Amino acid sequence: MLTAATEGGGPSGGFRGRLANGDYNLWLVIALGVILYLPFLGSVGLWDPWETHYGEVAREMMVRGDYIRPHWESGYFFSKPVLIFWLEAAAMRIVGVNEWGIRLPAALLAILALAFSYLAVSRLVSRRVGLLASFITATSPHYFFLAKQAMTDMPFVALMTSGVSCLLIAFFEDREKVKPGWLYGGYAFIGAATLAKGLLGFMLPGAIFFVYIVVAGDWGLLKRARLLSGLVLFVAIAAPWYIYMSLFTGRDTEGKTFFQRFWVHDHMNRLGAGVHGSRGNFAFFIEQLGFGMFPWSALVPFALVDAVRMKVAELDRAKRAMLVYIIWAVVAYSLFQISVTKFHHYIFPAVPALAVVIAYYIDRVFEGAVELGVLTYFAVFAAFVILARDIAINSKVLVDLFIYNYERTYPTMADPKWVYAVLFTGAGAVMVYFYFFGNAKKIMYTMSALALAFAVFGVHVYFNQMSPHWSQKYMFDTYYSQKRPGEPVGAYLMNWRGETYYSKNTVRQLKSQGELNSFLTSSQGRKWLLVETHRYNGMRNAMPSDYQAEARIVDRSCNKFYLVMVGEVKAKTPREPPKAPEKEEKFEGGAPE
Repeated sequence: MLTAATEGGGPSGGFRGRLANGDYNLWLVIALGVILYLPFLGSVGLWDPWETHYGEVAREMMVRGDYIRPHWESGYFFSKPVLIFWLEAAAMRIVGVNEWGIRLPAALLAILALAFSYLAVSRLVSRRVGLLASFITATSPHYFFLAKQAMTDMPFVALMTSGVSCLLIAFFEDREKVKPGWLYGGYAFIGAATLAKGLLGFMLPGAIFFVYIVVAGDWGLLKRARLLSGLVLFVAIAAPWYIYMSLFTGRDTEGKTFFQRFWVHDHMNRLGAGVHGSRGNFAFFIEQLGFGMFPWSALVPFALVDAVRMKVAELDRAKRAMLVYIIWAVVAYSLFQISVTKFHHYIFPAVPALAVVIAYYIDRVFEGAVELGVLTYFAVFAAFVILARDIAINSKVLVDLFIYNYERTYPTMADPKWVYAVLFTGAGAVMVYFYFFGNAKKIMYTMSALALAFAVFGVHVYFNQMSPHWSQKYMFDTYYSQKRPGEPVGAYLMNWRGETYYSKNTVRQLKSQGELNSFLTSSQGRKWLLVETHRYNGMRNAMPSDYQAEARIVDRSCNKFYLVMVGEVKAKTPREPPKAPEKEEKFEGGAPE
């Protein structure tokens, strides 16, 4: 992978010659994305709470025929922009209302961003750096896990990456004449990114180019940018839905308007007051990048130090592009570090930029432009060992990259720590072996092989093994296979979104002991209940005694939930009242909006 392209010279005829010259690099990048992200994409259940939440909103768009005002359960849904719902609804129209339809847009956008990133870097820096950057991005855990998750983050980052890539080509490839297609393609992608994530969609790329102009003194970029016509295109794409929804007077289930929920709660409060997630200090996202870009993260400090040595007065086309990528990484880290609300995946927008910086560093090592001393080798290997040890001992750090509740019990019975231990130890031993022969290239080849094996195992084995413990699909498979016509399902003291999607919004939310008993006694026949494992005993004790005797756990394959069937109970006279729970549980919901 590292030597698939060369700059000038080399073979030029036939398939092998064209392959060696890098003529097929773009197709190699696309093929890598297809191999990593598409197999088994819809073969495992949707993870709670985000995938099921957004999938159900998209499904309700189709059912209600309302593609403008997102709806959830019994009210409007204002917490996220509309693009992800449009994409999922469109995909479900094509492939069906299933996991494939919900996840396919994120995977395809991930592949699209890899392609545009390659195009920009290969045209502005070199084909080899472009190929390396796409390979590093594609095999970074942050990227390959989010490529298989129906969350708003991949649409946002993929569209922003594609937009910035187009703008870079337009700004720097031809200093005499801006290419309108690349330029307006960039504005269109940024507009779509804004529909995917809100203000961040344009604020982050805007901040990147503003800082670049100031640092590089490249004020001529403002003229090349054709700001007026570009902004008209951007506004035409991004603004209409937001304007309509901001004027819409409808309210969600908590009585909030779109303005109150989306602009105030989910933008201002997340940034300044803290909503869900973690808090963390300055090292919070450094740690997440360490896990989220492993094994490449061991090179990040050295790549950044090498890159910032560039002299602004000596910037050529390639170095100007690299300066943008450095600023991109720094601005993304700074912006999300300032935010009071911190989810592990918030730092994801920095990954594509850091991948380019790392690729540029590796290329300079290959060209002999960077001398690697003993201390550099030792520091890189030390960082590799520390990160590898942490992942092997506690592979929960990988699922934490894209889940909501970090306190959720990890399914240790499915933990592949020995696989990681063997994989990392073997790769580390090979790198040490090559060190003693002074072969930096073969060390990088080894790291590339490890990254590819890690990615393949992560997306096609680890992700699949973890899915039953974060998805209610398997519980509902059991329910649908065993239930009789007319037998209802209820969810006791939980609201993890999956029960709504997989029941097609027919589940009964039982938020108190009274609602539980009303559900059980409202009709004859068997009843089905979903309950979190730690609440099962409390739920059983809250039932009338005759129902307690008929309750049994039917599916315990998930370490988070039980599926319980309560058999038909013949009426007794008088019915024995339920025991009062020792401690009345307060239901506070299961997941965020």
